[in-house]
Amino acid sequence: MMIDAHHHLWKYKPEEYGWMDHTMSVLKRDYLPANLEPELQKARVKGTVVVQTNQSIEETRWLLGQAVANPFIKGVVGWVDLCSPKLGQELKEFAVHPKLVGVRHVIHDEADDNFMLQPEFKKGIAQLEAGGFCALYASSTKGIRT
Repeated sequence: MMIDAHHHLWKYKPEEYGWMDHTMSVLKRDYLPANLEPELQKARVKGTVVVQTNQSIEETRWLLGQAVANPFIKGVVGWVDLCSPKLGQELKEFAVHPKLVGVRHVIHDEADDNFMLQPEFKKGIAQLEAGGFCALYASSTKGIRT
């Protein structure tokens, strides 16, 4: 079975996608499952993994809803605040969703070059591991998977 292992979905709102500059006009519209499914069929792709674009719990919930409503979405890489004292509660909420396959944090958007070395972040990573979740870190120079 051929799987598209990384794509994005969004309802475009300029205030939520500030990283899209004037050179990215093709991206400044909604990208929803109904737009993607015909392309998947043409390419004979049987399933996908959708990856978060905004670092928000609301988007993670929305993507999980899209995965439930669209069987071709086989997995979701969402986002949780790895530094939050509420992380344990959020992980419990998401643990019931079998399509949540991991979480991602876009570290190159962080002002602190040592963001990943913060004690709170390390504690959050440990909680992910203990809960059986995978963490993906997006960087402008390389991706690291743990």
